[in-house]
Amino acid sequence: MGPPPIFVATAAPPPQSHTGRNIAIIIIVLLVIVVVLFAVPIPHSFSTTVTTEALIPGTSTVSFPAGAAVSGSFSTGDGGSVTFVIDDASGNLVYSADSSSGSFAFSASDPPYTFGAEALLSETVSVTGTASFPIL
Repeated sequence: MGPPPIFVATAAPPPQSHTGRNIAIIIIVLLVIVVVLFAVPIPHSFSTTVTTEALIPGTSTVSFPAGAAVSGSFSTGDGGSVTFVIDDASGNLVYSADSSSGSFAFSASDPPYTFGAEALLSETVSVTGTASFPIL
């Protein structure tokens, strides 16, 4: 048996820098987030109330971005019938119904939109819905 082997300590190689790779990953993640915010429609809920007096129409104005997919419903508080309309900014009729409740859907093109109601008696009309559009 000979003498035990002699071990010589050597310096460890310097740690590899991952800074460039990390920056590239961060940039890619940020780009994906921006694309999603521009492209993916996000639903935004809305609600408003239209109050009428006897034979005096009531209105409420809501603005959605052009291109938003809008859907919703309306109903009267006591079930009384109303003439419910939705007009765009140019005064074009988008939706109309003579009922105590109903549903509507349209693609916003000329905001803002006026929700209106008229009844023989005083009525409170609740309007709720969702407008889906990209955040940016």
